[in-house]
Amino acid sequence: MLLRNTILKSPNGVQYVILNQIHESKSSIIYEAVVKVEIPGESMKKQYAIKVSKPGKVFGDIIKAEANKMKYIKEQLGEIPKNNLVAYQQHFILEDSVYIVMELLSNCLYDFMKKHLSNKVGFPLKLVRFAARNILDSLICFQSLNLVHGDISPTNILFDLVSQELKLIDFKSCHSFIEVQYETFQYIYYRAPEVVLRIHHDSRVDIWSLGCLLLEMFLFFPFFIANDESQLLHQIVRMIGEFPKSMIDRTNYRKSFFDDNGHLLSIEALYHESYPTVSVASSIFTTASIRETIMKYSPRLNNENEIDTRESFADFIEHCLILDPEQRFHATDAIKHPFIVSEI
Repeated sequence: MLLRNTILKSPNGVQYVILNQIHESKSSIIYEAVVKVEIPGESMKKQYAIKVSKPGKVFGDIIKAEANKMKYIKEQLGEIPKNNLVAYQQHFILEDSVYIVMELLSNCLYDFMKKHLSNKVGFPLKLVRFAARNILDSLICFQSLNLVHGDISPTNILFDLVSQELKLIDFKSCHSFIEVQYETFQYIYYRAPEVVLRIHHDSRVDIWSLGCLLLEMFLFFPFFIANDESQLLHQIVRMIGEFPKSMIDRTNYRKSFFDDNGHLLSIEALYHESYPTVSVASSIFTTASIRETIMKYSPRLNNENEIDTRESFADFIEHCLILDPEQRFHATDAIKHPFIVSEI
């Protein structure tokens, strides 16, 4: 842990002064810092966030890999004026710890959602649309580079007080789906079905996560509440329907999840003898479909504009949460949907 006023000297001579700790995860700690840039005749200071790997080679390798991904993305995108990704500055190694210097952003969407919980109602669709546009701008960049972000969630979306927009952070799960097929990634609430079944995936796994996130913003609670993948599959089938044969045929885990007729095994069968001791999550949404859930959610609809907007939102989410990834939105498709382009 770095103490306040600790001075870090990067290999290129820039000195960073640590101010305070702003976040801690399993593999790293993020600090707020200022950099003093020496220019003849004047001193300038600028704030940054610095991610520091925790002690140990494993954590160092994780953060170094993330840094290399951030550097690669910045080099590939060049000076695209609007990509809604946290801006990478540089990274370096000091005393076996890896340091990533990036722009300092404000609170994450998760913190904002927690503060809003006292209202006991989700965000208005105008705000949900704003978030969708910002996140889609970043996902279009990933799609153009044949990359998956792999961890779209409220904790990885931060506010930029300067641009008044949302930006995507945390690239530890980012990967090229052409070069490698990660087996397990994405937080369980936002995990795409093709990831659960361990079949080929592409950037559309992020679109599934986006759909789950936007539903959560609107409904006040995560839509697919699950403790593990078995529960998640049951929630998905209950709200969306049975898996298509094309997906079942492609998974090597068919016998683990499905019966001979291609139907999802019962929750008891999935857990085997351990079922009675397992705490099974249940959805708070009792309606039969995504669209019905959206249209019946309180507050009650009281004007035609709200009805039309909810219908459009429901259609957008249904396209984000199509089971078969081959039929699901790409980010470049999603950004053109009427719900996204509407100004109402």
